[in-house]
Amino acid sequence: MRACLRDYAKDHPEILGEPGDTGKEADTAGLWRALTAAEFRHSTLNRLQMLNPKAMIDLADQASGLIYAGTLPNPLAHISPHIES
Repeated sequence: MRACLRDYAKDHPEILGEPGDTGKEADTAGLWRALTAAEFRHSTLNRLQMLNPKAMIDLADQASGLIYAGTLPNPLAHISPHIES
């Protein structure tokens, strides 16, 4: 998967963004940065389900109902379109 993402970034450098990007370009660059962040928050869906198995989350505001337990290292963190391998 790392190779696929790196190759895609090489073929589509616009996803990496440029300083001062706005609008769609900034959103796309933000998604790339999020995808390749060093770590991400660990959501615990099993805990959420055990707390209330009849209504796990509010579908209108899903993020507010999540329970987090620290962070996890991102295996995609070091993808760079400039690294060969």
